[in-house]
Amino acid sequence: MIYIIIIIWIIMLLIMGIVWMSQLVSKLVYGLFFFILNLGFLPTGYDIAKNIKPTGVYVIPFIGAIIEVPLHFFMTLWINIVDFICWLPSKIPLISSALKFIDKCPDLDLTTHGVDPLIEKFGLTGHRNFVTHSILNPYILIILVIGTVLYLLSKCISKKIKNIIIISLSLCLAVFSAHLFADCMPNAWLGGALIKAKIFGKSITFNAFISKLWLFVNGLAALRVSGFYASRLGEEELVHADNKNKDSRDVDSEKEKIEFEFKEDENIRTVVKLKKK
Repeated sequence: MIYIIIIIWIIMLLIMGIVWMSQLVSKLVYGLFFFILNLGFLPTGYDIAKNIKPTGVYVIPFIGAIIEVPLHFFMTLWINIVDFICWLPSKIPLISSALKFIDKCPDLDLTTHGVDPLIEKFGLTGHRNFVTHSILNPYILIILVIGTVLYLLSKCISKKIKNIIIISLSLCLAVFSAHLFADCMPNAWLGGALIKAKIFGKSITFNAFISKLWLFVNGLAALRVSGFYASRLGEEELVHADNKNKDSRDVDSEKEKIEFEFKEDENIRTVVKLKKK
């Protein structure tokens, strides 16, 4: 009887050890991916990733962990990079206020702190509204229109001003995309986490899958626009370098042509001299 009790006790210890080890490994893997490899240790400007669940709440049945966890890793990586870029600008009063507004503008559909006049005018109150949480957010559209006009005008005025406008637009869209990606990782897909729409006066609440898909696609769209403006940096230098290389190739080609004609003429003269002899 004593031997049986000892065996049971040893088995229980082994089970407890395995459980403890699995939890330890799980925490180590989590820390590795969602704190070190995704740059979560970097200083932040606005704590965009605060209150999110990095591993996420899965919305895809059965294979959610396989697809969504890697997706969350790359989203948190982008959020941490953007937040780190904002770290220094967040110390500059005017720039800090502007970027903070961009970070919070998807949540202007909230009425807990008062109604935003522009959002109310378009009937977009009610968290999370499908327009405010998209690339069609009225404030983002206004910034894009004004910024693009200023960018086109600055091309004729000053290269430095043009680059400042490009960096500002790219950073604004990067912050906005980071907010939408952070919204893809709530602690639970309930209530205010779900995307809502009002069509023909009827309120519709999207399910968890559609809500996450909407946020993710619009986050990618904002990221793409940010990348488009970032690619405009130094475009004149690239064009100038391409033209310079082209001119250099044309000169080399012309030199080769002249050398070929010279050699051909020399060969003809040599043949004529031999005939005369």
